[in-house]
Amino acid sequence: MTSVAFYFDPACPWTWATSRWLVDVAPRRDLDVRWLTFSLRHGNRDREIPEQYRAPMDAQFRGLRVIEAARDRHGDEVVGRLYTALGARIHHDGDVMLEDLAGAVAEAGVDESALSAAEDPSWDAVIEASTDKATGLVGEDVGIPIIVIDGAPATFSGPIVSPAPTGDDALALWDAFASLSRLDGVYEIKRSRTGGPQLPARPAV
Repeated sequence: MTSVAFYFDPACPWTWATSRWLVDVAPRRDLDVRWLTFSLRHGNRDREIPEQYRAPMDAQFRGLRVIEAARDRHGDEVVGRLYTALGARIHHDGDVMLEDLAGAVAEAGVDESALSAAEDPSWDAVIEASTDKATGLVGEDVGIPIIVIDGAPATFSGPIVSPAPTGDDALALWDAFASLSRLDGVYEIKRSRTGGPQLPARPAV
């Protein structure tokens, strides 16, 4: 089994699409995925963020706090389920302000006591430390998703997929990505995006 770390912010639709690809690939490539938080709010703290994005980003940051509280109470295994529940609401149901945060917690099988973390800034240090660690791996000029393959010399931001491949194509992309991670001299493969994220069907937890 290969250990893989995936850094995410539930707010990001591109990261969400990539995460669904990884969920599809993981059992077929024997991957043990650890889901780790990355705050776009913290990562962009030195940049001017338009107001229309600021309010949803702040609202969804509450979800990151709850994720870390749930991890503290239940362990890593609950984080993937909670991310799925949050992402489905944000990106498929249009709940950008996370008004159904309680529903996501319940669906993921997390004790409702974790909801108190939503308004508790004491969790921010944990989230910011996770974000800073991820940034330290790839540099400050790239974003999420960030995938770390245990033992691989290179770590990358990406891949950005729209739509995410499925079936054999999903496995082929993973194999190519894993091969690139074994080459420390590879830094960037990129092209311009021609449209918004094309998301897969709404997942169930």
